[in-house]
Amino acid sequence: TFYYYDEYKNKMRDFYFSVEELPGPIVEEEDILLKKIKGISEIQEEYKEKYKMFNAIFNPYRGVCSARYLEEWMG
Repeated sequence: TFYYYDEYKNKMRDFYFSVEELPGPIVEEEDILLKKIKGISEIQEEYKEKYKMFNAIFNPYRGVCSARYLEEWMG
């Protein structure tokens, strides 16, 4: 769930990728944000595939970095 989208995009800085790639809903009001957080399991199910695609692009080594580091460090 992404909050303060307009302020982030227009006043602070912009995204370097399409917001269509974000793996969750964009909300602009705190009460809606709280509802989304309380219903996180539904959001996880709804955005499951987008989450996988997002991680494949932006976190390609997720879950393997620690193992690689330990393997190199400990021999």
